[in-house]
Amino acid sequence: MAQEKLTESDASRAYAKTINTLDTTPLMPLLADDACYVAQNVFDELKGKDEISDYLSETFKQSRRSKDMNLFAELALTRAYTFYAKNGEPCVRLAVGDKDNAVAVVLFEIKNDRIQKIEFCTFIPDPSTVERSGDYPA
Repeated sequence: MAQEKLTESDASRAYAKTINTLDTTPLMPLLADDACYVAQNVFDELKGKDEISDYLSETFKQSRRSKDMNLFAELALTRAYTFYAKNGEPCVRLAVGDKDNAVAVVLFEIKNDRIQKIEFCTFIPDPSTVERSGDYPA
């Protein structure tokens, strides 16, 4: 039986589960060794599994220390609008403190059945424009 190819939906589910459980285990096996994590509001990108894992682990430590830092990762789909042309692209809508306080959309690039790139988008696409699912994988 042929192994199924990794999709953006699979990547979205694994990332959301990682965020919602504050545990990198679901995401790490899906990352390419040379994966990168980029954010629109940060100039430096993280390169490689170890840097990404370390960054997420530190973020989770901060989240555990502060009620205001509760993280909510919801599966969503992008919607095309004036500044963003891709419609129906699987993504994660990230909220902090409250499920309605969306701060980012997280997109994924897949290459050779691994997540090659994680894009943390704070303004394009705008987090308020995605189609919410109400699904918070845990």
